[in-house]
Amino acid sequence: MGDVRARHQDVRYGVRLMAHSRAFTAMVVLSLALGIGAVSTVFALINAIEIRTLPVARPDELVWLKDPSFSYPVFREIRDRGGMFAPACLRGTCAPSPCAGTASRNR
Repeated sequence: MGDVRARHQDVRYGVRLMAHSRAFTAMVVLSLALGIGAVSTVFALINAIEIRTLPVARPDELVWLKDPSFSYPVFREIRDRGGMFAPACLRGTCAPSPCAGTASRNR
């Protein structure tokens, strides 16, 4: 029971100190809010780009080419031929996405 009283007194003392120095308290609360917001935003971006599981039929068969050295017409030919890379999907900024209704996952 004494442990609970000591913690209660510590909390009351902390609240009194925060009430006494309101500018410092406001800066601490603002810093915490900005830090939590920044971390949440970065996590949301990383989650959307890298972590989130995308809806594909067989994710274990996906292949990620980080720096493909072929052009978009060559990619279309690979996709249309089938074989090892069928169905194929391209994700990037240089060409329109031929992935209508499909998605790829980075591995």
